[in-house]
Amino acid sequence: MSAAVSLLAAPSLAQPTRDAFDAGRRALEADPTLTRHPRSVLVRFSPITTHASRAQLRSLVRAQMHRAYPSVPEVENLTLDMDVDRAIQILRALPGIEYAEPDYVIRPQTIPNDASFGSVWGLHNTGQRIAGRSGIPDADIDAPEAWDFFTGDPEFRIAIIDGGAALAHPDLRDNIWVNPGEIPGNGIDDDHNGYVDDVNGWDFVDDDNTPSDLSGHGTHVAGIVGARGNNGIGVTGVNWRCSLVPLRLTGAGGGFVSDAIAALDYCRMMDIRVSNNSWGGIGFSQALYDAIEAAQASNHIFVAAAGNDSRSIDTIPYYPASFGLDNVICVAATNNRDALASFSNFGAGTVHLAAPGEDVLSTRPMGYGYLSGTSMSAPIVTGVVAMTCASHPKWGYRRVIDRVLASVRPVESLSDLTITGGIVNLADAVGHPPARPRNIQVAHVGDGRVLITWLDKSDNENRFGVRRQQRVDGKWRNAIFLRTPADAEEVVDSPGAGTFRYRVRAANFEGESNWTINRRIDLE
Repeated sequence: MSAAVSLLAAPSLAQPTRDAFDAGRRALEADPTLTRHPRSVLVRFSPITTHASRAQLRSLVRAQMHRAYPSVPEVENLTLDMDVDRAIQILRALPGIEYAEPDYVIRPQTIPNDASFGSVWGLHNTGQRIAGRSGIPDADIDAPEAWDFFTGDPEFRIAIIDGGAALAHPDLRDNIWVNPGEIPGNGIDDDHNGYVDDVNGWDFVDDDNTPSDLSGHGTHVAGIVGARGNNGIGVTGVNWRCSLVPLRLTGAGGGFVSDAIAALDYCRMMDIRVSNNSWGGIGFSQALYDAIEAAQASNHIFVAAAGNDSRSIDTIPYYPASFGLDNVICVAATNNRDALASFSNFGAGTVHLAAPGEDVLSTRPMGYGYLSGTSMSAPIVTGVVAMTCASHPKWGYRRVIDRVLASVRPVESLSDLTITGGIVNLADAVGHPPARPRNIQVAHVGDGRVLITWLDKSDNENRFGVRRQQRVDGKWRNAIFLRTPADAEEVVDSPGAGTFRYRVRAANFEGESNWTINRRIDLE
């Protein structure tokens, strides 16, 4: 057996690469939300790349071969001594490399094991009966499809500006924010933010550091956003893991705009990027408007319930939902059959989108219960916004909002009732690049036409790109790109006479898949 064959027949297990790889395994054990190895990539070299050339290409990204695969000898698993994203960017631009990609984490299918998850139809609608009415399968926000890739960031803070929260609830306590700048119970404002012992948030009604819930509304809202997922009990929120910051605004009879402004000021001071606001009225407050507008400077997104008066708020405004500021998202409610809930406000010029809001099961101070209202649909959108922010931490507020609105699932019945005409979609908002198409084939179909076909291996692309090159003077030149819509699996090209090659990739809002292999065809 030659030395070259021997090299490919057995993986490289040098200690530095083993140590680097094992560090990634430890990171995975410590972080259940990890989506890829922090120091490992997979690379496919061109078949004509020599072993010496491979070594040179590895050196450009300070990589070592961790493992080779006899069944696919062009593929290597590399460990890196540099940032993974930067290494992939460099590798993809190098001749001799067909693709480079992250070493993604794989897990079992992530339907959580929470005991009552099957009743949370807004996250995963299988047609189950809720309140005596059967739902329509998939009339939901596609939560499990997103959880396969991301379940939330335990450090991401979400303000629940409401009636407080049951801080010790078994499905909330692990996701309640703990202020790292405060020493609990010492009676000192340790972090100098003006609030003494604000360990878990603040009560703006009683002006103390215990934002406990007396009515149950705030606890229900908090659970929709972020009840702990996959913990074997109760329900799950949109975010399995997050940091819920209860800011108590309302008491038995309601609350005041002045407290709402104080709560927003707290959000800005504590770098809280998203707030849920399942409250409102018909009185316009310029001060509240200004406070929400000022929050734009800290990239704060203000999610507001559209109200429960069965009316168009284009005609009779409901505030703060009707402010029209570009960091406000206004949310209507739907039922489990994708119809606007009978109580929900609407407005083709004011209400941005809808979310499940009728007969929603969530946490209550003494257990669990169902509630209905745009108070329930707003926190579903808040959860989606938080997941989008957490999965794209460098995005500003406007880009996050644009992504959430652009990724709605269109519903015909909402086309004249909301701006987007759709229901929020977690999977598409959080996003991930589509899978690479497979089995590309090219065939001459007469009159100088070429039929290019492939297998669509993804369900989240919004287009395909086909690249054509021509062989001229011994080199591939003149790259021409053809675009096709989502779900296409073929395209016809008329390149004329010559020798050509084609390849295909899928794309969506998140990025592009790797290219397929090239397929060559000769036309006379």
